[in-house]
Amino acid sequence: GIQATDVLMRLAARRIVEWHNGAQSAYLSARFEALTLADIAVEIPYRNIAALVLATSSREQIGKSVTKQRKLSLTRAAVTGGLALTKKVKKEVRHRQEMRERVLYLFRLPPSSPYLLVESRLRYAGLGELMVSTRAENFVSLVNILRARAPGAFFDDRLVTAPRKRGLVAISGGMESTMESYSNTPENDLAAYLLLAAHLQKQL
Repeated sequence: GIQATDVLMRLAARRIVEWHNGAQSAYLSARFEALTLADIAVEIPYRNIAALVLATSSREQIGKSVTKQRKLSLTRAAVTGGLALTKKVKKEVRHRQEMRERVLYLFRLPPSSPYLLVESRLRYAGLGELMVSTRAENFVSLVNILRARAPGAFFDDRLVTAPRKRGLVAISGGMESTMESYSNTPENDLAAYLLLAAHLQKQL
């Protein structure tokens, strides 16, 4: 069976299988007793699901830009005898964007890197008649169905109730304009592995 050491050996790499181009398609198959990830042609029998770790993904972007403009300056005009009527003024503008959504780490047997199901990137047509109008409800339905069809799988949702903190992951731009990107994805990746390892070592 799956061993804690097998999981811990993957901590350094933390490779996550995710669809970056377009949406994810996940189909639930009652006939074949499997979850089908259509876009990457992967079929995961429910009996081979080792763990389901639910988490909150949190991202933030903070942008800063500096604009330059000329404004009328009576003081400058007086000092220069009317030769210079304006002065350069720099103005710093900041904007912030925050995004939160749920993600599901799906570990399968034998031990392997998890598949990452992202709430906003999934296409829920595979839910069939269970599909509703809201993305949030569809994601909850997907998680509940997987738990019901893989009753032996370890499940943990503490990364939803106690989200990991965001860390700085990238800085782009130059002197006049910068963008700082923060995310808790690396922290979630590591925490998901550690939770599974702790479960296998019977520490939870």
